[in-house]
This record gives sequence, structure tokens and C-alpha cells, in this order.
Amino acid sequence: MFEGHRDLTTRTKEVALEGSVTRLGDGRGTLSGGAAVAAFYKPWLSLLGGANFSPGFFGARQHYDTRAVARLIYPEPLVGQLYVYAGVGVSVWFFEEPRDSERYERAFGVVGALGSFYQLSEKFRLRLEVRDHLLVINAEGMRHNVFGTLSLVTLYR
Repeated sequence: MFEGHRDLTTRTKEVALEGSVTRLGDGRGTLSGGAAVAAFYKPWLSLLGGANFSPGFFGARQHYDTRAVARLIYPEPLVGQLYVYAGVGVSVWFFEEPRDSERYERAFGVVGALGSFYQLSEKFRLRLEVRDHLLVINAEGMRHNVFGTLSLVTLYR
């Protein structure tokens, strides 16, 4: 525990289940899901690690990704129990290449995120995030991958 608003300092660890509407870098849309864990080190700083999977709905490629993101949180609620944040980090991707094949390519990139979360209770929050995984190494037509993610988060000490 450390000084700051009780929503950010009492329970400082998060475990989240995530569902996303995803636009992959090749322009195809799909659904994806995953999980994330995070820890708050200051009321304004949190480090998050997450993994995501897209099963290839709607003719899109299957993909797996992992990310590590530093989140900078505005340390007071904006309105009621609503908080906002921005994040930056790194990402590793595995995606079908070509589409509908058994072969996967690996790519590396950076992540930019904007989000908000609403404190539902002492132990739960709902998080909404938009992020772009900008692949810069071995992208092969998958440069910008955009996610709109809704997460149910449970909090621990």
C-alpha cells in the first residue's frame, strides 16, 4: 500500500479477462480474447502483461500476441469512480502467413493504448481500452493492429 486514492492504493494487483473487437493489420476484422495481469507501483503507474488470441473468425488470420505495457493513470477519478490512463509498451506477435495456413510468422512491435476503468466495487472494475500494436520488425502487411477491448477486472492486495 502507498499514499493516494483508495481505489488505486488498497488493492494493487489486477487479473482481467478481456474480449476485443479487432482490426488486424491486413484490414480484416475479427473477435479476440485473452487475459492480463497488472500491478500498481504508484497511484499513477501500473505495469501490465497480457496475452491475446484470435481464432480467425470472419475469414481473418489466427493470431497470438503478448504485450508488456506501462500505464500512466490520472491518479484521481475523472467523474465518480471513472479513471483514465495512457499506456506504452512492447509486443510480440505470431500470425498465420499466409492466411488459412499452418505456418506462423513472428513479429515485434510497440503498443500504444488509451483507456478508462470504472470501479464497480472494492474488488472489481470494468476496463475499456483502445490500443494499436504497431509491428515494426517482420510485419509483412500486418503493420497496425487495432483493438477495442472490454475487460472484467478483479483486484487483489
